[in-house]
Order: sequence, then structure tokens, then C-alpha cells
Amino acid sequence: IEIIVSGNDLESIRTAASNFEEKMKAEGSFANVSSTVDEGKIEVHILVDKDKASQLALNAAMIGSQVRQNLYGSESGDFTEGGEDYGIVIRYAPEYRREVSGLRDMQITNLLGQSIPLSAVADIVEKSGPVEIQRRSQQRYVKATAGLNGVSLGEAFETAQRLVDEANLPEGVNAEVAGQVDDQTSAFRSLKLVFLLGIALVFMVLSAEFESFKDPFIILFSLPFMLVGVILAFFVTGTTLSVITFIGLIMLVGIVVRNGIILVDYTNMLRKRGYLLRDAVMEGGRSRLRPVVMTSLTMILGMLPMALSSGMGHELFAPLGITIIGGLLISLLTTLIIVPAMYTALNHRVLIRERAEVRRTRGQSDEK
Repeated sequence: IEIIVSGNDLESIRTAASNFEEKMKAEGSFANVSSTVDEGKIEVHILVDKDKASQLALNAAMIGSQVRQNLYGSESGDFTEGGEDYGIVIRYAPEYRREVSGLRDMQITNLLGQSIPLSAVADIVEKSGPVEIQRRSQQRYVKATAGLNGVSLGEAFETAQRLVDEANLPEGVNAEVAGQVDDQTSAFRSLKLVFLLGIALVFMVLSAEFESFKDPFIILFSLPFMLVGVILAFFVTGTTLSVITFIGLIMLVGIVVRNGIILVDYTNMLRKRGYLLRDAVMEGGRSRLRPVVMTSLTMILGMLPMALSSGMGHELFAPLGITIIGGLLISLLTTLIIVPAMYTALNHRVLIRERAEVRRTRGQSDEK
């Protein structure tokens, strides 16, 4: 988690970031709290007195140019020795460049050719300056960062956002929560699209296979109940929605749809053999009960070690196992109950017609 403090006044944003750092350390949700606020390093600032400089036939540009030349040197020719050319650079000797007192005594030549000590036209002060200035959206910024201490990323985000909302920031200073939250939000956006696109593609494939829109709808009707199972599993285990659990949801779509296909396809086959709707639904549920239960239990038992793991990497794999187990447990029940019920409900006209035919047949038999 990061709290990014931005603004134009460097001291103000450094103070605000330090305050956020202290507040985050006081919260139990964060660990390894730090910030990018640094003490900086000592810099020498030369503050030119323009009035004095103009009286002595100098200006800031001339002073700056000569100070740079004296400290860093200027090329003034070449000389050749042993067939090699060497550049000549003239600058102050090291002993005059190491100390601030050497700067004060530095001689500056004015327009009249006179030598003026630098201290006569400028104040030389030592200040602490930042080693690096970071910018975001054309504003300086400083970050307070922290790891998570046994909480989810969402809970840590809420805590950090509360600290930002409660902060009394000076004018021109802004704060926002960032870090892995931004990455997760972007990933969720992509995964939502993949999830919905996956359902749409499954519906189109099933529609082409069954040559009907009704049967795919019956099969996909169990998906909302799968989500109920996942939510219940999250509630019981304290798991939160993350990228890995979202991937588990996408996997569940294929597993749950497969169970529905087994039931609907077999029921359709029985109806083609001449079974009445009610008999086909009952026989399909009875005959396909074992395959559906066995395949679901196999998946659930296979995911149990992952869901119950406590070793290295369990934070990544356990939520995936919990998601799949929770979704499968509920979808197993709903597939065996909801899918036959929906199949009957969406074919109620056929059911009514078949019942009428049965009554008519019985009536004719009674008359005979």
C-alpha cells in the first residue's frame, strides 16, 4: 500500500508524508512502514545581491559563469607529449574547492577588469537539499509505503483511505492511496471482461450444439447459485476477492456448465426415444446422478489439500482451492435440483399437452 502525497511545496509534502508514515506505524494493519522522505545532502547556495553586484559592474550571469569555471574548469588549449594530445583545463586548486571559506575568497572579475571577492556580492550559505525530486502529473511527490500485516489488500486500502480522509492537509497538498491496489483494480477490470466473455462464448457454443437457445439458458441458470457458494465459502473462511480467486471463478464456469450439459443432453436423448417430459427429467436426474456427483467430488477432494495447505505459497493457492470447493458444493446441489426444475418449467407447454394426452388416453380406455 502506498500513500502518495503531491504538491509544489517540497517541505509541505515531506511533512505530510512523514505524518502519514507515523499514522501507518500506529495501525496494526501495516508492517515495514517507510517513506521516500530523505534528509537530503548539504548543498552550498550562492545568493547574489543584485544591487551590490550592479554597483561593482557585475551581474548574476557573470558571477555564475565564473564560479562554475573556477570549480569545474575551462578548456584553454592542448599540448602534445610523446605523440599524444592532452587538453588543458584551468580551475582552482583542490584545497580552494573543498571548503566553503574558499568560495568566499574566490575572486570574480568585473567588466572593468577588477577582481572582486565573491563574498562582497553574494551570501554563501549551506542548506540541506533533496537528493532526488520525483514528479507525478507535473507535481512533486513523496510516498509513504507499507506491507500488509495479516489483512487483505482491500482492508488495508480501506484503512489507508481512512487515514487520507481524516488528514488535515495544507492548501496545495494532495494525498491518494496507490500501490498494488491500482494493479488489482486493473486486473479485476480485465478479469470481469474475461468472465463475461467466457459466459457469452459458452452460451454461443451450446446454442450451436443444441440448436436451441432454451437448453443453454437452462444449463447456465446454475451459475448464479455457484456464486452463492463462493460467497458462502469466503464468509466461512474469511477469504477475500483477489486475482487468484477471480481465476477460480472463471474455472468454475467450465466445471459447472459441464455438469449441466450431462443432465440436459441425456434428458433430450430420452425424449427423442419417446419418453414423456416428466419421465425423461426424472430418469435423466436418476441416471446422471452418479456421474455428476463423482466428477464433482473428485474435483472437490483434489482441491482439499490446496485449500487446507499452510506451507510456503499457501496465501496464493489456498484461496483458489476454497473458491472452487465452495462453488462446486453448492452448484452440485443446484445442478441436480435447479436444472431439472428449469427444464420442466421452460417446457411447461409440452408437459401440459402430454398430461392432456394421458388423460384423454385414460378416458378412452375407461370407455372401452
